[in-house]
Amino acid sequence: MSETMDRAAIAAEAFKQQPDSADLEAVRAYWRDVTLGQDQADRLDWSAEQAGAVAHAAAGALVLDQDGTPRHVTGTGLGRRVAAGRIAVLRTAGFLAASAPDATGRRLIEPTPDGHRALMVWQRWSPAPVVKDKRTERDALTPLHQGDEARRRAVAAARRMREYERRNAAKWAETEAKIAAGRREDELNAQWREANGIRNPWAKRPAGWTIEAQAEADRAAEETAEAAPRETAHVCEVREPEPEPAAHGRAAGAEQVRQQAEDTDQPQRTAAAGALAELTPEAHMPQVTGSPTRRRQSHGTDRDLRIAARRHSYGSISSRARPWRSATTAPSSRRTRRTTSRRTTMTTAAGTVRREEAHHVG
Repeated sequence: MSETMDRAAIAAEAFKQQPDSADLEAVRAYWRDVTLGQDQADRLDWSAEQAGAVAHAAAGALVLDQDGTPRHVTGTGLGRRVAAGRIAVLRTAGFLAASAPDATGRRLIEPTPDGHRALMVWQRWSPAPVVKDKRTERDALTPLHQGDEARRRAVAAARRMREYERRNAAKWAETEAKIAAGRREDELNAQWREANGIRNPWAKRPAGWTIEAQAEADRAAEETAEAAPRETAHVCEVREPEPEPAAHGRAAGAEQVRQQAEDTDQPQRTAAAGALAELTPEAHMPQVTGSPTRRRQSHGTDRDLRIAARRHSYGSISSRARPWRSATTAPSSRRTRRTTSRRTTMTTAAGTVRREEAHHVG
């Protein structure tokens, strides 16, 4: 409240200016406007310089030159420069606006409807101006309470709020859908683990698996398991014995003939083996019996016979297994080795048996 003017005096002056009391609605509207003006004046938060700039603009003395510098023009000439930050915050708050440039490129700064209303309530209610320096004078101002700029900002804020709510609702719907899908996936994983006997709680189902598909697969497996015995029985009933191939019959006949031939040749083989055993030196070795003295005398003879038999066997093996030690081998530098052979022919009841004995001499 101004120090030079009492609010009661202002109210008394407003009472004198009210419309005819016969029109009650007009009286109510008048006093609502008076009350609103007082509230608006208290909310302006202007400094004396800002109020003076709005007054200069209302008088048509505030312009913007070609380079955008605000000037207070009182007569001819460029005019006095005005703080650009002061004019900028008044324009941003919706109290001032620049017109289209004229022929010289200068633009006139004029008050908006909110500026005219604000200047009127400021002059009528004379609120105490706020002391501001150059820095605080650049701080943003509040638009006129219930003015056009305030309503425009309220509409824009409501639009932004609706857009925010729409985006928020869409995000929440998407989040809820993801949560529902996650829960559904957890349920399907649990059903899949239970259906397959899997105890790992983190195991996940194959892609595309559903309980319906699992039930269908189980049903198909059961039907296959039930149909398998019937199919096997049917195959066993209709199957006929396969005929024996001709080649297999010929092979079996040849095997039978070979077995009979072996059975027939067995006695002859036995007789030939006995005759061959009679030709070995061991068969003609004398049997020494009697006292120990006689056995010691015959020991030399027995040993000579064994050595001769061993040499006979070694010579036969060497001549057959090591041809390089045979008679055809070139004589060594120190010793010449000769090989003689003796062929024995024996006729028995089983047939003729020939044996070749080889002796190495030298």
